[in-house]
Amino acid sequence: MKYILFEKSAVELMINNPALQSMEFPASEKFVNFLREKSDDFLLKDISHRCEKEGIIFCGKEATKTFLLFDLEKCKMMEKTDDSELLIVLQKTFRFAVRFWNRQAFTNCEKIFKNKTVIFPFPFSIGSAYRIVLERNPSDRRLNIRGINNCLLAYKYGEEGASSSEDENPDLSIYRKGGESYLEHIQELRREIIEQKSKYESKADDSDSSIHVYLSNNMISSSEFKYMNYEKQVKNLTTTQSSIVNCQDMNSPIRIEGPAGTGKTAALVLRAIKLLSDAEKNDKELFITFFTHSKSTESIVTQMIAHLAKPDWLNLDNLQRINVTTLQGYCAAYVGIQDTQIIDLDASEAKQYQLLLIQDAYSKMCGAVCNTYKYIMSEDAVAFYENEEENKIILMLQHEFSIRIKGMAEGDLERYKKLDSQKNGIPLVNDADKEYVYSIFKEYQQSLETQSVYDTDDIILEALARLNAPLWRRARVKEGIDYLLVDEMHLFNLNEQQVFHFLTKDGEQKKIPICFALDYGQVVGERGNIKENYIENTLAEGQTLRQEFSTVFRSSQQIAELCASITASGALLFDGFINPYKYCESSFTAREEEMCEIPQLLMYKNDTEMKESLEKHIKKYVNKYKCQPCEIALVFFDEEMLLKNYTQFIGKYSVNYINGRKNSQFGTDPSKVICTLPEYINGLEFKCVILVAVDEGRVPQNGLCDISSSILYH
Repeated sequence: MKYILFEKSAVELMINNPALQSMEFPASEKFVNFLREKSDDFLLKDISHRCEKEGIIFCGKEATKTFLLFDLEKCKMMEKTDDSELLIVLQKTFRFAVRFWNRQAFTNCEKIFKNKTVIFPFPFSIGSAYRIVLERNPSDRRLNIRGINNCLLAYKYGEEGASSSEDENPDLSIYRKGGESYLEHIQELRREIIEQKSKYESKADDSDSSIHVYLSNNMISSSEFKYMNYEKQVKNLTTTQSSIVNCQDMNSPIRIEGPAGTGKTAALVLRAIKLLSDAEKNDKELFITFFTHSKSTESIVTQMIAHLAKPDWLNLDNLQRINVTTLQGYCAAYVGIQDTQIIDLDASEAKQYQLLLIQDAYSKMCGAVCNTYKYIMSEDAVAFYENEEENKIILMLQHEFSIRIKGMAEGDLERYKKLDSQKNGIPLVNDADKEYVYSIFKEYQQSLETQSVYDTDDIILEALARLNAPLWRRARVKEGIDYLLVDEMHLFNLNEQQVFHFLTKDGEQKKIPICFALDYGQVVGERGNIKENYIENTLAEGQTLRQEFSTVFRSSQQIAELCASITASGALLFDGFINPYKYCESSFTAREEEMCEIPQLLMYKNDTEMKESLEKHIKKYVNKYKCQPCEIALVFFDEEMLLKNYTQFIGKYSVNYINGRKNSQFGTDPSKVICTLPEYINGLEFKCVILVAVDEGRVPQNGLCDISSSILYH
């Protein structure tokens, strides 16, 4: 094959088709396979194609005399790319072509000089220097006389640019051949588009997964997905999402991995609906429990399921039923602990409050007691307490208290002394090191007893003890859960993860009916080696169906690249860290990309100047995106600043403060700007997000209040 020709209106359709943006969609997979193999099972609405011996021609319904042609003899992109890379190269070139034809501004990855254009399709963050070189308005007298104009010729792909002398006048023989073939068949291509309508409609009713089933007359954006009914949502899934939803195996664990915004929660919800629907058709009993980590996520998932499920399925007395709950709430109910006895009803907030109590305990013990212990403690331990930031020490003490002292040692000092020191934990070389940590732990426990409350680990470990007992072993055969769905598994610590082991009906664990989603990138602060935790052992590779989601629906490519660069600059320093953005792809169409921009970092001399700028930024984006104030979120990295100044008004704008339990009120008043903290976002989507106070000392926090400059990031 010597060329691929895309007529102008065909290009415009392809850049605005969501199903042609990522190889995770069946449509994209069939499109690329067709280009490589000229397979017959390819059909795209409003686009006709013709396979010649020397090339392929795509024509849209308008059939203009302007086109983009790839000279495959000179441009070796087919040989130098895999399928995913090829799709990216095509889409990036398509987008440039549309901007060129419409005389729009070019992006920073498109370099213009003389009559040439060089496009860098891949972000520099992945280290790829490959680029594609185009000739603008190639001049061929025979084609120009017949009305061909304003065309583009792609004639080079590789790591070399277009600076050498031989590139001044690219060979136009293939360009001429493709253009003449297009002119010869243009009327036939137009007729095919008209005749295609009945063929398209008849095949669209088919039950197979042909490419056209996933296309829509009105191009669906990712933000509209959640408002579709179940049938439409299933039709718009990617291949990997569909494999999770439609998996027939209910006896083996399923593991979903991917960065934020890739549709992990949506896949879990749709799998629940699919399983309940199948059970109802077969008149079989099925009890599903959907576990979340926080109350805010529980609220979101409950709304998603209520929108899709039959009302009877939400009734726990029904034959087919589903229960959405937090793990902490489930365990508290199981052991009979009252709400007033829990440190906080929301596990996320409970762990944050736990940090404050540990900080108080540490402050009390690092004075006289520390002076007593430091003469018998190891040099490594003393150096750790003297040199590390207090915030880091508190986080590591939290892990030590929860997992090692309460979980592994069952609160006993002698058992704790027998535990080996952890590689990425507090350096504990001798018994004195552990005795000092244990003394802080006792002070922390005393503060819990003073308040007459239990922390999350107390509740979880009490439930674990009762679940791993003779009464439940006999009862679980009848009363156990038929299928578990767990969202944000990465947020559950080792104690919490082990609970799932005891909730199903099969006590011998020959069947593990669980589907869980995780993103290790969101738990950079996790201590120890992740290979030793419950997920990596009990739900090990080889025993688990593992699917990685890489198509990001929630965020633009610019935002995804920012996340990838932040992850790479810090998180990858941790041993065994899994980078979720390694194979990240965007699903945004050209229309959606028009609303995107590169994140900006704005610096101010002090908090006052930053505060005064917020109203201006909100007004700017309300006007730019023609959106309601409720579609803009301000995420604060300083809780004190938020609570003191912004829970009611920001200038003339009213505020809806989301604190973890009020996500159900999200968007109910369109005139209110959303203000919240990072831990309460939990999958909410906005047109614009402004990160407030991301300056050093607040990100990460160091406990100091003498911040001299403030930063706003949007």
